[in-house]
Formats: sequence, C-alpha cells, structure tokens
Amino acid sequence: MTRGTWLRRSLRDGGFALLGILAIVVALYIGWRVPGESNIHLKMTAGRTTGERHRIAEGLKREGVGRSLYLDLVGTPGSAAAITALDERKLDVALVQGGFDLGNHPNLCQVAMLHVEPLHLLVKEEWHSAVSTHLLALRGKTVALGDPGSGTYALSRELLNFAGLRPGDYKESVDNTPALVEVTDRSKLPDAVFLVSSLPSSLVRSLVALHNYRLVPLPYYEAFTLGAIDRERESKTPLANDKTIRIDRRHVYRAQIPAFAYEVEPGVPPNTMETLGTRLLVVARKDVSRAAVMRLLDLIYASPFAQSVQPPIDTKLLDNSPELTWHDGTVSYQRRNAPVIAGDVIDMIEKEVSILGALIGVLFFLGQWIRRRYLKRQDLGFQAYIMPVHEIERKAIALEREATLELGPLLELQEELNRLKGEALKKFAEGELTGETLMSGFLTHVDNTRDYLTRMILHEREYLEKKARVQGRESPELWREAIEGFGAIS
Repeated sequence: MTRGTWLRRSLRDGGFALLGILAIVVALYIGWRVPGESNIHLKMTAGRTTGERHRIAEGLKREGVGRSLYLDLVGTPGSAAAITALDERKLDVALVQGGFDLGNHPNLCQVAMLHVEPLHLLVKEEWHSAVSTHLLALRGKTVALGDPGSGTYALSRELLNFAGLRPGDYKESVDNTPALVEVTDRSKLPDAVFLVSSLPSSLVRSLVALHNYRLVPLPYYEAFTLGAIDRERESKTPLANDKTIRIDRRHVYRAQIPAFAYEVEPGVPPNTMETLGTRLLVVARKDVSRAAVMRLLDLIYASPFAQSVQPPIDTKLLDNSPELTWHDGTVSYQRRNAPVIAGDVIDMIEKEVSILGALIGVLFFLGQWIRRRYLKRQDLGFQAYIMPVHEIERKAIALEREATLELGPLLELQEELNRLKGEALKKFAEGELTGETLMSGFLTHVDNTRDYLTRMILHEREYLEKKARVQGRESPELWREAIEGFGAIS
C-alpha cells in the first residue's frame, strides 16, 4: 500500500468516525433537550372564596404550578354569576353547579365533570323530627334557600315546590347563606338551611357544632326526577316575577351523605343519608385554547388531585352526556386517551366476529343436520329388524289369548326370532349396521320376546307331559303330534 493510498483511506475512515460521533452528539442533544412547556395562565372562579368549591379550586391551583398551568382564582357570588362573567369574557374557566338550565350560552363549553355535590337540608333540632317525617312541617318556618340566582336556590325552591310548599308558605331568609357562619345568636338563625356543597361543608359543620342543627334525609330522587323530559319544558317558562335559574331534572343525581360526616357523638347524620344532588362541572369559554383545556384536563384527571376529592374521579366521567357541548380540547383529550385499538379497528373486529359467529352457527346447524341424517339411517337399518321382532311379539300375545294354546306356532315364532337375531348380529359385525345403543336396545327387545315365548312353550310342554301320563303314552309322541304340520309362520 502506497503512502498516498494509506492517507486517503485514513482520511475517509476518520471522516466517517467523525460523522458518527457528531450524529450521536446530535441525538443525545435532541433526546436530553426536552423543551419546557410554555406557561399557561387561566382566570378561574369557583364561587365564593369561603365555599368548598373554592377549596377544591385551590387544590387545582397548587397542582397546576408543577404542570406550568397557573390558575388565577377570583371569587363570584355563585354559579349564575360565574356563567355571566364567562359570557362577559371576564373569566376563562369556572367551577359551577350543574343540574340547572344554563339557557342560551353559545360561547360556553363544558370541559369536565367532577363529583356529585349533595343537597343538605339542616333544621334546628327542635324541628328535626317533624321535618324528617314530612317536608310540609316547614310551613311557616324561616328557610334559607341560598342566594337568589344560585344553583342551591333553584334546586331547594323546586324541591319545596315538589313537596307541596309554594313561595309564601314559608319565609325566605334575607341573609345570604355563607353569612350564617358569622351569626352567633341562634334565635336569629333560620329554622332550616338548604345548601348544595361538596363534602364536608364547613358551614354545615359550624351549624351542627355551634347551633345544634341536624340533617334531614331527602330520599326523593326517583320521584323528583320522574317526567324529567316534561319538566324540561316547564323549566323554560319562569313563574311570574321569578327571575331565578331553573333546574333541569335530567341532570339531578342520587347522592349520599356518609354517617358521622359532621359529628360523631351524637352522629350527624347517624346513618348514611339519602339525598339528591347535582354534578360539579368545569365550564370554559369556547375560545379558550385547546392546549390550555387539555392541560387542565390532565391536571384534573391525571394528577394527585383526582384522588384528593371524595369520591375519586377519573376520565370515565367524560363518557357521560354533557350538560353543555364538549369543548374542542375535551374532544381532543378523549381521542388522545382512547385505547390503541379503537374506532374503526373495533368496528372491523366486531364485524368479523359477527361474520365468524354466523359461520360457526351455520356449521353447527349443518353438523347437527348431518348427525341427525346419520342417526336416521341407523334407525332405518335397525327398523328392518325391530319391527319384525315386534310382530313376533304381537303374534305370541294373540296365540296366548286363544282358547287353546298350540305348540307349533310358538316354536315357529321362536325359530324366526332366532333367525332375525343371528342376521342382525352378522350385519353388525360386518359393519352394515352401526350404533351400539341401537344394537343394545334391539337385543334387549329380542331377549324379552324370547323369554315370553319360552315361558309359553314350557307351559305347553308341562301340559303335554301330564296328558301323556293320563293317556298312558310317551311324551315325545304327543310332542311330535303337536308340532306336526307347522312349517312356517302364517
């Protein structure tokens, strides 16, 4: 190898090595350089800053920091006010109470569903027994329905209407519900308080512990939601002078308040209490970016937050029908988290399984038909022997009924029976007849018929022996006379 050739090869090989090292460096750089997620800021409300929803929103806010999602929480008087603020573009996202008619809000979309918030009814202890028996005991009492325009107000008022109490049958408390926690004089508190809240409610706990309120069960879910479709039409026709939002009973759910949720001794409630409730919804403006909504959904369903609420939540909630149209970001999130084998693939598999099932069914019935044909051929083969045996048996019975029993015909029947048996056994051994069960039945029939004939022949033999002794003759002689002239079955 000349020096020039060696130099050229060295340069070539060195260049390839350098390119390889450079490729590895670029790959490592691309792999290690994970671009940081851009920060997303959303202005959000969860109602009053003293409520349980705001506490839930604060949990979301804490978890969001680690996911580059920053939630700026703003207080609003209630769900209706939050919807209005979204419409006016003052907010991006809101945690609102579901279950009521949201009206015409084309610029709003539903992002997510969370847990069901139970409706609490608290009454002063002195009224607890009467109200627990019937809600009509609230007639004439002072009742806090929640803030006018709130979801609690709409649901509690419609529930009282369902129970037969109209506005005017009771006195509405003038104080807003959250302010009740600041009242120290029990006599100034309402007789009953309605509240839709996540568990546990700090207001409920305060009223129970400080002012001796008790929870009343509301086991009206089935009856209350009957005719929900008809009620939808009613909900769009407000009562006179009634500007409150209206409940859509299709979105009211069965709910429970666990035993001892608010006090252990005495138990408040003493047992798990039935009530009804509405689902907590996440609503956003339609123009909030798809990326922001998807990151918010990741925060809700795929972070420790999902396990921090009771009951825990997961993405299966997105399979339910929304109360508003799903946001585009929610639709994308659902598609992203759909199983690898989905959509058209599942449809194709289902079709192929259906075709395969139909084919298996056809083959099964065809096999059964062939089997029946085969068994029928077996039956027809043995029928040529079974029916003659039956005919022999019939003739033997006829002979037995005659006034005198003749020996010759009995012997001929016995001989014919033996012939049929021998012929059938020979064909079975040669494979012309098949079916062990049929052969077994045939032989049983033959043996029974032969036993019957044998008993009659033995009876006739005994008769001939007695006759021979009386006449002083030999028994064989009388036997020959008895069978003389019988050579075939007539």
